[in-house]
Amino acid sequence: MDIVVENVVAFANAEGAFDDPEKIAKNLGVEYRKAFPGVIYEPKEGDMASIIFRNGTIVCSGARSVEEAARFIKSVVEKAGLELKGDIKVKNMVLSYDIGKRLVLEDIVPRLESGTVTPPREDFPAIIYRPSSPPVTMLIFPSGKVVLTGVKKIEEAEKALDILIREIGVQ
Repeated sequence: MDIVVENVVAFANAEGAFDDPEKIAKNLGVEYRKAFPGVIYEPKEGDMASIIFRNGTIVCSGARSVEEAARFIKSVVEKAGLELKGDIKVKNMVLSYDIGKRLVLEDIVPRLESGTVTPPREDFPAIIYRPSSPPVTMLIFPSGKVVLTGVKKIEEAEKALDILIREIGVQ
């Protein structure tokens, strides 16, 4: 399956000088905004960004792989002068997949049996499908494109897509 990773949101915990967020911001070369409960780091190169919260949680978004998210979090922790505590965990992945043919959504809705289905509406032209397992949400578009979210592992997406393809009868 040619599944494309569009975004990985990962998080980790760190130990360090959270009582001095201005120092963390200075180490990262960013401005500290007192109105926000953390330090936002968006490097000029790339699409990734992170937020370091005062409780030590670091959230990264914009990565195109789990490995890229892990490398980014480790580099942010190091630049901020903090220490990584525990493992880096995936919170959510957004993936896309192309079924390879146009779909008539009205014909597909009755075939989706193993979860909850929200049919397309005038204001949103896609089916929202949540199979019972794995815990994934799929947006199914007439173009044959499918967007998956709520995924923590690629294997979950593969399983969900297998269910979808079987239920709608596409080879």
